[in-house]
Amino acid sequence: MSVDKKSCFIKGLRSTVTAAELKEIFEKHVIIKEIKKINPSNALVFCPNETEASKLIEYFNGVSFQDLKIHVDYKTVKPTKGPAEPHVRANVRRRCEAPVAATRGAFSADAEPYSKQTRSYNPEVTHFLRIKKISLPNVKVDIKNCDVTVSGPQSRVEIALRSLDDIVNNLKIESVTVSEDFSLCFKSVQRNDIIPEFNRKGIFAAYGLNQDKLYACSDNTRSVREAIDFLQSVIVEKEYPESRPLKPAEVQAVSTQGWDTFKQKLLDENSAHNLQIQFDSETQKLKFVLRSSTNSVRQIISQLDQYFATNAVTKSSLVIPEDLLALVLKNEDFVLKYCGNEDVAIDFSKLQISGECTVTSPSEELLSDTLAKLKDLKRVKCVEFHSSHRRGFVHWLQSSAGKDRLGEINVLSNTISAEKIGSKPVVPKKLLNSSHGDSTVSPSTIPEDVLSMVDIVSGDIAVVQASGVVSSQGAIKQALMKNSSSQISQGIQVIQMLDGRTVLVYHENDTAEFDLSQPDQSTSRLKVFFAKAYTMLQDAEVVAYPAIGTGKLKYPPNVVASTMIGTVLKCLKTHHRFNRNKKVKFVIHPRDEAVHQAFQLEMSRYKDLCKKKQLPDFKKADEVCKVVRIEFSSLKEGDAKKAVELLKNDEKKHIVSSDFKSSPFKRLVSQLTQTEINLVEKLAEKQHVDVTFDLLASDITIEGLPENVSKMNEEIQRLLHGKSTSTSSGMPSNWDMEAVKKNKWDVKLLPSSQEYKQVAAKFLRDAGSRRSQIQITEILRTQNLQLYKQYAAQKEKVQRELSTDPGVIVERELWHGTDKESATKICTSEFNRSFCGKNGVSYGKGCYFSTSSEYSSCYSPSNFDKYIILAQVATGRYQLGNSSTDRSNLPESFHSTVNKLDSPTIFVVYHDAAAYPTYVIKFSLTPNYLAG
Repeated sequence: MSVDKKSCFIKGLRSTVTAAELKEIFEKHVIIKEIKKINPSNALVFCPNETEASKLIEYFNGVSFQDLKIHVDYKTVKPTKGPAEPHVRANVRRRCEAPVAATRGAFSADAEPYSKQTRSYNPEVTHFLRIKKISLPNVKVDIKNCDVTVSGPQSRVEIALRSLDDIVNNLKIESVTVSEDFSLCFKSVQRNDIIPEFNRKGIFAAYGLNQDKLYACSDNTRSVREAIDFLQSVIVEKEYPESRPLKPAEVQAVSTQGWDTFKQKLLDENSAHNLQIQFDSETQKLKFVLRSSTNSVRQIISQLDQYFATNAVTKSSLVIPEDLLALVLKNEDFVLKYCGNEDVAIDFSKLQISGECTVTSPSEELLSDTLAKLKDLKRVKCVEFHSSHRRGFVHWLQSSAGKDRLGEINVLSNTISAEKIGSKPVVPKKLLNSSHGDSTVSPSTIPEDVLSMVDIVSGDIAVVQASGVVSSQGAIKQALMKNSSSQISQGIQVIQMLDGRTVLVYHENDTAEFDLSQPDQSTSRLKVFFAKAYTMLQDAEVVAYPAIGTGKLKYPPNVVASTMIGTVLKCLKTHHRFNRNKKVKFVIHPRDEAVHQAFQLEMSRYKDLCKKKQLPDFKKADEVCKVVRIEFSSLKEGDAKKAVELLKNDEKKHIVSSDFKSSPFKRLVSQLTQTEINLVEKLAEKQHVDVTFDLLASDITIEGLPENVSKMNEEIQRLLHGKSTSTSSGMPSNWDMEAVKKNKWDVKLLPSSQEYKQVAAKFLRDAGSRRSQIQITEILRTQNLQLYKQYAAQKEKVQRELSTDPGVIVERELWHGTDKESATKICTSEFNRSFCGKNGVSYGKGCYFSTSSEYSSCYSPSNFDKYIILAQVATGRYQLGNSSTDRSNLPESFHSTVNKLDSPTIFVVYHDAAAYPTYVIKFSLTPNYLAG
């Protein structure tokens, strides 16, 4: 211990008070150099000088801290070694204990003069000192109003006043300005309502109102803040309405005698909460103050709402026009939003009964504006429609399923639909060509209106005005990319030209790979490419074709001109004959004079021959077709369009199409007479399908609902098959007469022939999951005249028996799986029922056939040399078969049995001549791990 330091020795400390805690206490008031805890009840405090030691003694002499009271007396103690030091001994006692008398050596209080001094403080301070019950040792403290008087020995009074000043200086005071109504209401709050809450929250503070100030005072900052927050929550100040001033009608409502009555009733009901309420003309709002009660606040606001809803409104009724009534009922939320003011109420409850709606508004101006908007709803109404003349779709819309779907669409899109049935002239589609099936393109078959769709222009393909462009490798691709902001890759894509146009580009990377050493093959590949390009860009109104092949490929200009013009004219005639907006431009580079001349000569040849020769006649359309128009009405923009899109998607989903491109009888289409076409038209009308004839391409397209298209396809197949027996000898027209003369029953078809391709396509189409495994070895046409005549006679018999039931299909093309030996026997003899049971008799004891080549191929034993027969079968009227059915117990009116009555896939016939083996297909199956 250094001799130049002053120390204070504090005795009697609690064992729980550590030196560190004591240091923290003292450092708030004096400068402490070091505190050393000597034992559980003593500590030595070192001060830097005598002045600081004196301050410590003076401050803590009689000052309370927590539950200790410190009394200090003076005594100089001489240590055994070293110079003497001032030494302070302090006695520490509990608050409840009386202070110990001064020890020997202290100043005598009796020898001092008596002193009485007064300090004046703010009301908040004296209020806190009063509730704190502040007391100072050896002096008397008296608090009255804002004055604190201390009396006693002069030295003690001076010390006590300094301590009092220190206490006051460390007090925390906060105040908030409150309204007059708040003050009035707060004065009614009892102390017993606040103190228990203070105690519960651990708040020790003085509080009160000083004029328009609500204050709280404490020696603890947290207590002050929490006290202010709590005191403010005791009183609730509210504005009504919160988000806006009162409307004119509401202001008028608070100026009436009814308001005074209502207000007094409100005050009486809430007298326990000391409610104050008044109208502020400056803010145009009602202000009310009351003692805090959530339920009371809600109740008052609810009562005010009810008062103004009854006394501050104007009402009027409006009859909604009949054509808008249903839309308004479906779109009440939209109508409310459209009328555009949250303060306006529209009652739709009487709309369905009387067609009236009631408008309630806080002002005449808003009422008039709302009524005007309601009357103006007709202008907002959106109408979109979808028309269709497709028989299948018209038939579906008029069915219960179609009507249910319309109702569903109306619910999904908030629309009202109306159906209108009309008619329009039939577009003349049925071309009767006297050349009977010649599908090659010649100038005499191209009408003048199709020729007018084609232009030959000289210019740059990259700047020509077109909505679609056909590109190739090389200069054409580079020119397009140079003048666009997009890259061009294989396929079809949309590019943005530098002049702002959006253009569809069809580009194939393999156009430079044509084999010029085989001109015929190269020309056919050009035809395929041009036809594919046309198909890919068929939705573009103006398509530009460059002279592809005349550059690096070095095709002769006349070959390119003939191939391109011929292919494009055929496509135009087939797909866009009646589209007056469709245009095709052949764009020739200005430097390619020879190419330009070749194209001009080719077009001149078409135009000259078109003038000289009479064009084929079109069937005149005297009849009309039914057209359905579905109108969707909505109030919201976009709802009607959404409904139309849903209906269009339904049309795409339900309407399917079928053609005869892979039919065995395709070649006979071009031979149809006008009478036969009329017969097909009548059948199409009955089946609710649309039939389009392209006699030049020997094709028929059927559109309608799937089940109707299937039935119509079978009817036309039966008609065409009947034509195949029209030769004088009773043989099908496609038979090889030389083979018949030589009595050769099996005629091998050439893979390049159309007949081979049609049969193979049907085989693969019906093969399902086995399609990728099948490798066709050969296809034989069966030419057994005796068998054919027997079958024709049996078919005619079945047909006569069904003359009164035209809806039943007489003949079907079905599959029969077998082996080589059995196939030979069937084609040279007949289908023999005596072999039934070899593969089971689940549906009867007869000859089995299937609609699925996949299923039938399972009954051909080997995987390598398999045989399947495509047969013409007179199935006629059928019934459900079982294992006991045979010819003896089959009813006379039935001709076959099936595995199921709904869309059967297996047919069993009981007459050996009821089937004719039209084609025999030899094939093999690749194992699954090698297929594909």
